[in-house]
Amino acid sequence: MTLRVLRAADRPEQPWKNGGGVTREIAVGPTGAGLTSFDWRVSLAVVAEPGPFSAFPGVDRTLTVLDGQLRLAFGHAPTVTLTSASPPLMFPADVDCQGIPVGGSALDLNVMVRRALYRARVERLEGRDWDCAGDVALLVALGAVELSGDAGEWRLGRYDAAFSAAERPVRALAVRGPRSPSL
Repeated sequence: MTLRVLRAADRPEQPWKNGGGVTREIAVGPTGAGLTSFDWRVSLAVVAEPGPFSAFPGVDRTLTVLDGQLRLAFGHAPTVTLTSASPPLMFPADVDCQGIPVGGSALDLNVMVRRALYRARVERLEGRDWDCAGDVALLVALGAVELSGDAGEWRLGRYDAAFSAAERPVRALAVRGPRSPSL
């Protein structure tokens, strides 16, 4: 059983693919893959100004607003407004999407997968254990979180992440702390 802790402080800021903002990559597969070569990618992004989201052909995106309010406009479809209380929203990353922060900037968790290779499931954990089964499992802490299992204990700070991969899967872990997104 192997669990890797990915510290928020170790994530450098990177420009968006379209140059319209900045993101901090949490994890990517395969390791070291770039914006055009990833199979899956998880990042945190600040949307400070209205503008288009980067297009990623063949990719599905799941967006979870962690802080603030974000309106998404998809061409002629009705707009969708997300807050930190909203469930994660999945949509194709190759459709035109405009992000419009409402009342200040918004922070989002962005999960992207090549639809021919992976499926993502993003959920918020609150008052229950983290089931880390799957090819890739990642938990992003929204505050101080403690994880415990047979192989040890781990402490995560705000926006730190815990990562488990299928070659060394972690079984379900007890989580103590605020609700956190898991995929």
